Amino acid sequence: MALLFLTSRCNLNCGYCFAEHRGEFKDLSVDQWKDVIDELKRRGTELIFLMGGEPLLYDGFGEVIEYVKQKGIQCHLTTNGVLIPQLIEEMKKVDLLMVSLDGNKAGNDLNRGEGSFAKITRGIEVAKENDIPLRINCVLTRNNVGDVEWLLDYAEKIKAYVGFTIPAKCPELNSMGNMVLSNEEISEVHKKLLELKRKGRKITLSERSIKHILSYPKHFHEIVYKDEANYKEASADECCYGRYIIFVDAEGSIYPCTTLWECPEVYKPRNVFRDGWDEALRNAQELPCWICYCAGGVEWDYMTSFRGIIHALRFSLTQV
Repeated sequence: MALLFLTSRCNLNCGYCFAEHRGEFKDLSVDQWKDVIDELKRRGTELIFLMGGEPLLYDGFGEVIEYVKQKGIQCHLTTNGVLIPQLIEEMKKVDLLMVSLDGNKAGNDLNRGEGSFAKITRGIEVAKENDIPLRINCVLTRNNVGDVEWLLDYAEKIKAYVGFTIPAKCPELNSMGNMVLSNEEISEVHKKLLELKRKGRKITLSERSIKHILSYPKHFHEIVYKDEANYKEASADECCYGRYIIFVDAEGSIYPCTTLWECPEVYKPRNVFRDGWDEALRNAQELPCWICYCAGGVEWDYMTSFRGIIHALRFSLTQV
């Protein structure tokens, strides 16, 4: 699986965004992205996420979607939803649309900017009117941590699942001050999510992944390294990011995950155009870390098990 950051530009200004690179470098051309997709296909990629920044700001994003589909690759798109009504015909081409919404109007607008709630929910309405499979992504802060059940009620009405995360470690996080959840608050909200999951609420994370977060032995922004004693106690399985899942940023550099996006002391990316694919991929695979709080690696490992396949099938059936 590959996640492609089509552009670093965005039309919102979320305080916690790890991809905060407005205008840092020029967008790749459509032909360059096609070259990337060709190489990913050659190496066996079955699923591509198009991301940003805001991918709908990328000139030619519809052409990129069509090219992914022509290659026989599943295409998912992550968007803040603001531009969905204007670009609905292109949206119809994706296999799954993931829209970022952080809660009710007050909580969402504190996280994502004044007036964004109305624009995002309108985008969701238009997507649902056009029968586009849709999921909601929510980033939890003190601004919206009380909105979990409101968001799940909203998701129930539109028949969508919700993915809950906490902000990745990045310099922008410091600007949020006391809006960042403490370790104790993160644990409490995930206990609540586990309880709600067991009640059948539409939460994307499996129980196994939520339990991983609750049992994580370090601060949530600290990493477990392979050279630590008893490192496998944090997780029996090594994180699959970098080996089976990669991120390609808006200039063609490969990252294994968002946790290492702003950790130059741990990871320095290689670029597929300057350094070549083999070197960029090798660099993303040979990591000193074993696991972090992020349930993504645990979730993808789980999805390859029999129970995980059943879980995924049930989830998929609700998206159509």
